Amino acid sequence: MKVLDPGHSYELNILDYSAGKPKQPFLIFVKRLGPKFPGNTGEAYPGTTLQEVLRACCDRLRYVSEQGALLEQPQMACNYSTEALGHLRQAILCLERRAALLHGRGALELSLDLAESGQTCSKCNHVGCKGDCH
Repeated sequence: MKVLDPGHSYELNILDYSAGKPKQPFLIFVKRLGPKFPGNTGEAYPGTTLQEVLRACCDRLRYVSEQGALLEQPQMACNYSTEALGHLRQAILCLERRAALLHGRGALELSLDLAESGQTCSKCNHVGCKGDCH
């Protein structure tokens, strides 16, 4: 992994790449400027949120675990995978609670399932927001 714009843009290592195949090695987080975003300089640009990336990681981990079960390779669906999934889901929950506080929505009561799979706001991409953000 190579940092292109600290905290916002990354070039990721790609496995099994060969010429002629699409190459999308970038992970880009939204970059906003202004008083609410101290330290952000340069140009603002669209991107994703950390929670959205963690949701994709949860899906990937479930997929790999299911492959392990189908292949009868329990090491792919072991307790470490289950533990990792729990930590990823807990991280999403913590980040959604933090966002609610930062956006002035107070303490957010949210289940792990809702934090991971609940409806997100089209403006800020957070669960529990009614669209009155940004």
